[in-house]
Amino acid sequence: MSHRGKKSNVFIAGFITVAVIAICIFFKFKVKDIKAENDAGDKKIEQLENELAAEKQRTEELETYSKYVNTKQFVEFMARNKLGLVYPNEVIFRPEDD
Repeated sequence: MSHRGKKSNVFIAGFITVAVIAICIFFKFKVKDIKAENDAGDKKIEQLENELAAEKQRTEELETYSKYVNTKQFVEFMARNKLGLVYPNEVIFRPEDD
């Protein structure tokens, strides 16, 4: 009977060892997948941070342009070049087209 009990104990110990190894292998691959997802997430974060920086730069440029648009200098430029307006009593000489 004791010989049979030893075989049973060896079988149980072997089964537990195989089960632990299988669980370790499973978690190794799971950790690898999680690291890959983490790396992809890091790349996405970096991309979004770059986009955010570009948008902040664009916002600053638009704010600067908005301030310029509200100046007398801009209004005068647009009136002269786009609308062809001049100040009263102002004479403009343009070359003749050949």
